[in-house]
Amino acid sequence: YIIFQELYFYENDYKFFTAAIQALGDLIPESPMKSAIFAAYDRLKASQLAGEAPAFTLPDKDGKQVSLSDFRGKYVLLDFWASWCAPCRAKNRALNEKYPKLKDQGIEVISISLDDNKQAWLKAVREDNIRWKQLVDLNGFKGSSVAKAYKVAQVPTVYIIDPQGQVIQKNPTEEEIARIYERD
Repeated sequence: YIIFQELYFYENDYKFFTAAIQALGDLIPESPMKSAIFAAYDRLKASQLAGEAPAFTLPDKDGKQVSLSDFRGKYVLLDFWASWCAPCRAKNRALNEKYPKLKDQGIEVISISLDDNKQAWLKAVREDNIRWKQLVDLNGFKGSSVAKAYKVAQVPTVYIIDPQGQVIQKNPTEEEIARIYERD
């Protein structure tokens, strides 16, 4: 029961849930609880994005249309956020400190706001002093076809896309971001 409670708390953390299932799978006795844990894991696994990153074209702050394909050949850190999301705003401030190093390493940072209010989005960009590429999908969190294609269930959600356009990581840690060049 205690294991189930802990796994329920982390039910949206695919990396943690996978590690827990791999470590505990055979140790959890057969029971309705085990069936529920594995059913939750199967749902989470099905919600993961793998393979080629879905194409998109969205406007930036100046209304210019920007496509993911514009960044082909580069690593991309793709960040979904919204002005009304406190953890997203905190992440923006933290990313501000790391952005110069990411830029120097040739990593393109692209944020996609899922705001449905353009003024709220622009105000947040100004307040957070965001210097990297900012795009918006004014259909909002629930109406965004881009968020749906990327299986965004909550914000913030971050992906790393490799130079060939393949999704290689979801919600990476700082260490995982730092290691992306070790793959080459």
